[in-house]
Amino acid sequence: MRKILCIQLGRTGLFLGDSFWTALRDDNRILPSGKYRGPHRSRSKGYKNQEAYRIAFGEYMDKAASRLLEVGTFFDQTSSSLFTPRSLLIDTDPTRLENAAHFVAPPHIDNWIIGNEDADANWAKGYHVRGPELIDQIVTAVEAQTIAHDLDGIILFHSLGGGTGSGLGTLLLERLRASRSYFGTLATVSVLPSPRMQENVLEPYNAVLGLSKIAKLADLCFLVENEALRNIAMVHLRQKDPTYADLNLVAGRALAGLARLISSLGLPRLRGYLRPERWMNLITVSTAQFQPHDTSLLPRDLLQQVLAVYNGLVAFRPEDGKALIRYLLFRGSIDRNATIKEIRHLRNQLPPPFPDWPTNSMVPHFQDWGLAHFKNNLTMVSNHTGIKMALVRLLKDFNQLYGKRKFVSAYTSHGMPESEFMEAARALQDLIQAYQAFENQQVDRDEDEEE
Repeated sequence: MRKILCIQLGRTGLFLGDSFWTALRDDNRILPSGKYRGPHRSRSKGYKNQEAYRIAFGEYMDKAASRLLEVGTFFDQTSSSLFTPRSLLIDTDPTRLENAAHFVAPPHIDNWIIGNEDADANWAKGYHVRGPELIDQIVTAVEAQTIAHDLDGIILFHSLGGGTGSGLGTLLLERLRASRSYFGTLATVSVLPSPRMQENVLEPYNAVLGLSKIAKLADLCFLVENEALRNIAMVHLRQKDPTYADLNLVAGRALAGLARLISSLGLPRLRGYLRPERWMNLITVSTAQFQPHDTSLLPRDLLQQVLAVYNGLVAFRPEDGKALIRYLLFRGSIDRNATIKEIRHLRNQLPPPFPDWPTNSMVPHFQDWGLAHFKNNLTMVSNHTGIKMALVRLLKDFNQLYGKRKFVSAYTSHGMPESEFMEAARALQDLIQAYQAFENQQVDRDEDEEE
């Protein structure tokens, strides 16, 4: 059985993770009590004879067994046959423990690790001061989970704009990489800040300092941009002024689809498919069908939605880059033959996003059961060079601050050398240029072939 440990780090990690668990719990038909309901069961009424019902019941039992295995990817089953999220909840802020009882799907209270003082939205304080106070305890807890469950991988939920999520998150990945223990695939769900929803002026500093290192440490980095979540909430949820709760709701639904793909393929296998080059590990997730008002969407409609700029967790246009590979998880009453035809038609109609090179493809997967409250649903997980646009926006915000040397002393006073600012900015700029060079190389090769 594939097993994943989720680590919810900092305030954003805790609340985004809770939205993820809520959506995944509903998706897996797990009640708030933790009781597993299993897939819908067909009744004997309506079958021609007992033999037909026996065959249908056998198919149901096979489906139930398969579903139960997938539930075990992210949930632990207790001795009382209840299912709880397999997660560690971590924050440097001691007051965060007060929220434990309010989470919809709280893990065991033993899975909490809490510090004595907040990192004050400062990467340097999270990395150099508060992080070292907790890091040994965290690594010990992760090692214990690894031994107990033979983990397939770890997913870290965190914000790059905060001090705990970015600073302690960086330190944690460094320690896990340096550890002799095997933790499987290390992935992150990393939230980029939005200037329009900025809570702290230091967010661009934290995000650049954190992402410049985490992009090198993680096997897969699933980026989530608050600005993109805000757009989705405004367009699809009709929210004029979305709150962070609204953003978490949108992200939680999309990430539940990602979890289903991980349950089907396994995180190491997905890593092998999604990452054609070691450095190209920044991944985006898109989803169609944010509202249940229309439950009869056809494959063509789903594909059009999932490729739209306002349906991705990172906002960019298809023409902003080139798609290297896209994994498409269709769920519900989907005509598979019609879907494959639509994918082929789409590839013929949209050649720019699909360069003619061997690793490029759109790979469909199908599941008969849809997302809760939706008949048909599509989740797309992509490695697309257009994700560099998020880095460009982030670096612009960083340069506006650092160009005037604002708040630099807030970091150097916690033991961080000022040179780290420029090193982090250069690392991000190098990554942007690497994506651009990759795109240009492909264009040149295509032109040479046409000649």
